[in-house]
Amino acid sequence: MNKKGDVIMDKRMYYHSRCIPFESLRMDTSMAQQCYENMLTRTLTDECLPKLKDYGIEIVELRCVWAEIEREKEVFDLSRVKNDIKILKENGIGVGIFPWFQYPPAWVKDITMLKCAVHGIENTVMSLWDEKTLEAYDRLYGMLKSELGDDIDFIYAGIYGDYGEVCTVDENHHYHFMSKENHNCLWCGDELARRDYKNHLQNKYGTIENLNEAWGTAVGSFDDELITIEGNVTMKLDFSRWYANALLEFTDKVCAIIRKHFPDARIGLPIGQPDEHLEAQTIKSQSAKIAAKHNMYARWTGLIYRGSFARNHILTRRVSTAAKFYGARFGIEAALILNKETAFDAIYETASNNATLLHNDPGNIIRAEEIYNQFKKMDIEAPFTSDLAVFYPVEAEQCKMLDVNAFYEEMGFFRKRRDYEIADSYMIKDGYLKTVKKLLLAKNTIITKDTLSDIEDFIKDGGICYVVEGFEPTVLETGEKVTIGEKIEGYDFFGEEKEVFYTDHGSYITEYVPHEGIINHIDKRDGGLLL
Repeated sequence: MNKKGDVIMDKRMYYHSRCIPFESLRMDTSMAQQCYENMLTRTLTDECLPKLKDYGIEIVELRCVWAEIEREKEVFDLSRVKNDIKILKENGIGVGIFPWFQYPPAWVKDITMLKCAVHGIENTVMSLWDEKTLEAYDRLYGMLKSELGDDIDFIYAGIYGDYGEVCTVDENHHYHFMSKENHNCLWCGDELARRDYKNHLQNKYGTIENLNEAWGTAVGSFDDELITIEGNVTMKLDFSRWYANALLEFTDKVCAIIRKHFPDARIGLPIGQPDEHLEAQTIKSQSAKIAAKHNMYARWTGLIYRGSFARNHILTRRVSTAAKFYGARFGIEAALILNKETAFDAIYETASNNATLLHNDPGNIIRAEEIYNQFKKMDIEAPFTSDLAVFYPVEAEQCKMLDVNAFYEEMGFFRKRRDYEIADSYMIKDGYLKTVKKLLLAKNTIITKDTLSDIEDFIKDGGICYVVEGFEPTVLETGEKVTIGEKIEGYDFFGEEKEVFYTDHGSYITEYVPHEGIINHIDKRDGGLLL
């Protein structure tokens, strides 16, 4: 884990893009049409390749979907992938492979599939609770090494869910191998998942009487229906923590498998979803921790997702701070279409968050070609870690007690006053508060008892915790308001709100003026700025 200023990052920016086969898409869906609009099906054509190469794209991501490459058992057809590799090699561009092995072909009948716990609908993604899923990954990554190993320059660690990321299924279904029944829900209804949750609760509570006392229920036995997000806070915490940790443990095992077959490869761990609501089944800081453990980039998808640098800062810095703390390189990807007007925001978001891997779609690059080319030789110097962190209440979000949009907007306005890092309870438990001097609890923060105790220890050790007067934090488990830290009248305490953003890079400061599209370097030797 890193101390302030000790950031793991490359010495230059790496530029990636991606290609999606037209034949994989359901073109009658809006998402597929957006993929086409963003030129993702035309990446390898003369319409795109020369411009991508001129911009500096050095890796193009290719998909390798199990359902498409092994339609008959033990008979692999990698002809399309190999043809795409040939095109990239002929154009002097490196090959990235993103395996989507979570989608099995039709002949696979012995692996448990995901099932929605609420509606009972089965998915086309395999269950993470089935050990045979990991066995399949091991076999397929071994095949990938044997068949394509010499041609692969970068691997995107294919994990789970719709898009191979560290999250579960959502509502999209724009690929032919996706279930048309996809929806945001609790994808833990298969028999193995239910058994795992039952065992988890038995290990925690011992007896059904103890569980009922904690949950305030009258459950008859551990064999009853226990998967629910209704009920008291203890019930919600039990479920949300088990659900997210199940995917984190699975992710760790998949990363170990990938590293076994590709010990020296450059690998990115794709971290998806802008939010961390319960149904997403993700805790981004812990995904970054796993990336660091396996020497992978923590590559987050969500560049300018909320439409501006200020509003998106908390999302990007959430992963960026965790990557810095745990010791992973940080990369960032656009989710899909970015307008030309947001190109400057995208560039500054990348530069101000110690990212050294920028993954962007052909349409985004060509749409704002002049702007992106202006900054393609971007200087790379790690931004200093701010001495102030904002607490991210991930438990409150997953227990559906946080107004996420209001929180993001509030912290977007705060970024107009000063830079800041992001810390959640998991990072704090791992010692994060030893790396900062100040912690801000946003208005009406909802926080667990354990984390509150950790913050009290931080204050005893000389740290400063700011709380806006009249908006004191609430204990998640009890609903009680608590008095803690140093009260401030409002965010004006940190300075006036500006329309100009600053980031300290050590030897210089970057200044970003959004409405003018200006990104300047201010030499600190000439006076600089006090941030």
